[in-house]
This record gives sequence, structure tokens and C-alpha cells, in this order.
Amino acid sequence: MLNILTYTICFLLVAIGLCDLIHFICMLFFKPPVKSVKYILSYLDGKNDYLILKEQFEKYRWYGTDYANKIVAVYDELPDNNIVKEYSGMGIIFISRDKLPLDFLKTEL
Repeated sequence: MLNILTYTICFLLVAIGLCDLIHFICMLFFKPPVKSVKYILSYLDGKNDYLILKEQFEKYRWYGTDYANKIVAVYDELPDNNIVKEYSGMGIIFISRDKLPLDFLKTEL
């Protein structure tokens, strides 16, 4: 019973690794000759600001500039000063929603 569980877990990990390798190879074909500049625009809802920024920053740390060159946090009301100070130091840019064109950022998907 333990052998079956161990083999199943190993098979799943190998399958995930192979899928990731295939994805990496496929993405090499779609890579443009000149790397584009990418910005991630995240809307802060006022309730989960810390978690939203933490998620975006962790993705940035993991994927680097393949994920984004800069992360921009858009807010209606300025988040807590501790959050702004912490994440501004990490390179995240905070901008008020009023500075964006109308209907550019909708809260519902």
C-alpha cells in the first residue's frame, strides 16, 4: 500500500516537471527577438491589500523580469502607511485610481 502511494506521488511530481519542461520549450518558440517591458497593474481593494501585494511580489521574485519589470498598485484610498513603506522599498509603485483613464480599470471581471 505504501509502495503504491509512493509511486503515485513520484509519478505526479514527474508529470508536473515534464509539463513545466514542455511549457518552457514551447515558450522559446514564442519569444520575441526584443524583450518587451511589462507592467503588472494590481487593484487594491482596501481589504486585502497586504495579501494582493505579497502575491504579486512573490510572483515577481519567482519569475523575475519574465513576469514583469514593474508592479503598479492602484488604489481608491491610500493603503496603510506600513504597507506603502514596505512595498515601495521593494520597488512597487503606488498610484491613485483617479490618475488612470476612465473605465480603464474595472473592479469586476
